[in-house]
Amino acid sequence: MRGKRETGFCRVESVLDDQNLAVPVVPALSESQQSANAESFHKQEDLSYCEQEPLDYPAERALRNAPIALLNNGFSQVPQQFYEFDHSLDSVELLLKEITFSDQFPVFTGEDESGVYIQVGIIGHENYGCSTLIKEKKIVYGRKWRVESNLPTSEVIQTVFLALKKAREHEIREMLTLSHPDLKGQTRVSTPFNNHHDLPLMLHADLTVAQNDRLTEQQLRQFLSRLSFGQRTINLQALERRRNGQILCDIQLGSVPELIQRENAFPEYDQREITLLLPESSINACLFALMDELLSISDRYVEEHFKYRGFARFSRSHSIEKIGAFSVETRYFSQDQICPHFDQTFQTMCGEVDQSRVPGLNTSAQKRRLKSMLEQSDIKEGFLPHGVEPYV
Repeated sequence: MRGKRETGFCRVESVLDDQNLAVPVVPALSESQQSANAESFHKQEDLSYCEQEPLDYPAERALRNAPIALLNNGFSQVPQQFYEFDHSLDSVELLLKEITFSDQFPVFTGEDESGVYIQVGIIGHENYGCSTLIKEKKIVYGRKWRVESNLPTSEVIQTVFLALKKAREHEIREMLTLSHPDLKGQTRVSTPFNNHHDLPLMLHADLTVAQNDRLTEQQLRQFLSRLSFGQRTINLQALERRRNGQILCDIQLGSVPELIQRENAFPEYDQREITLLLPESSINACLFALMDELLSISDRYVEEHFKYRGFARFSRSHSIEKIGAFSVETRYFSQDQICPHFDQTFQTMCGEVDQSRVPGLNTSAQKRRLKSMLEQSDIKEGFLPHGVEPYV
């Protein structure tokens, strides 16, 4: 496909079909050429010529006359914002084959009456129970994450990424345990940060934070001895009070028992040193800060180890400045760089996608809750829910 290089984009040579629409001229590719084009971008020896690759997935189709982005290293491809998508169970499964993370967090795809979904499995040991015995491994499943058929491939991949982060967060909230000795000398163990508390019942519980005196280092050490994280000990290494009233705490986690070390789904926490910044001098502030840091560590682990075709998209080893430059290269172009009819085609597609996601007010309860608020919100653009009239 011959094109003219202009500030990062190529005009596409085209012919007219019987509907008077411009259609890209795509040269036939040999089997060896198709194999060489397996990567997301292909190298152009002569940058004044742009060849459009065969699509990676049957669910993707580039719009007619879509501009081809030329990166500053010579690779070129139509950006995904100029694609139409029609994802199915099979196309999502093809994507999952390209994603790697951990065998202890298998990713499934399925389909029911509501459409295609993604679901994360968690293989490991039971988080609940007071017994010190190592129980048999089990598998549980997270929520179903819906995949709309017109969702861009990049967003399907990002949905898997988010599903893995939230599946791990669910486990981590259950792994932080707190022991409660009673008057009879028995000890009960709770998971205060878990997601299974009875919210309607909690409305009636007394959950007010007790007003304690200034927290001492000894008090904090004693309290941390009641905590455990995934069968790891939690020890205070140092405590420092700042002039502004904040407190720095250095904490070290232990390691999981040797019997389950080989099956450790959270190796990033073993012997981990953590520094917490407490906004106030209280046990409650310490617990919240600890959970925040535990979740942050997990999120970072997923960012570095989640890969699509071997590429760690969310790794912090990538330059944010260069990611910004990449966005400029693939999104900004002038009108004279676009083939006739393309702008209208692109705007029509965007409108159809937006409209496909518009909800409706289908029950009288929905209308009572939302209709008046939406009609009076002075919304000038976008699509109002079905059943709502613009406020004049």
